[in-house]
Amino acid sequence: WEMPEARAYAISLLEARVRTGLFRPALQLSLGMKYGVEHWVDPAVRKLALMKPEEISLADAHLIGLDYTYIVYRLQSQILQQRTFMAYCPFKVQHSMTCVSREQCEVAWKRSWWEGFARLLLHPQFPPATDDLLLELSKTSVCNQHCVELTVEAIREKNLIDSTQEEVLRAGVEKFETHK
Repeated sequence: WEMPEARAYAISLLEARVRTGLFRPALQLSLGMKYGVEHWVDPAVRKLALMKPEEISLADAHLIGLDYTYIVYRLQSQILQQRTFMAYCPFKVQHSMTCVSREQCEVAWKRSWWEGFARLLLHPQFPPATDDLLLELSKTSVCNQHCVELTVEAIREKNLIDSTQEEVLRAGVEKFETHK
């Protein structure tokens, strides 16, 4: 009963539901793995890993199974661990030529990092997007503004915020692909 056209048609209909958000990520993952729709696995794993743990229902866990639910929770834990590490370890200030007092600049930067950036990064309900985090850092006004601009640009160029999360997600997707 190999019917590739019917399969492709069914997948295209279901993909419309995936794009509109009518499929929960767990269902997308379950169907993707069960029926070999490989391009559904990566986005579903990423969505599940970025959800709050309490948003994953018991029905979701039943759909993907105990092993995969465990992997998702480990990914969530690793992402939180990365964010916590980043929050507690301020990025080194990139001083400009116009910096009058490097010591005062560094103290102001660390205060701004801790009072703004770290609190946003660790917010339990609304972890903000990278651009919002960098905007918060760029508001540091007690430090030399050129130093702030250089440092925020260095963080953006190194893609520090997204790259650490991306590493965790990529490794998680690989676990799903190899665990079949």
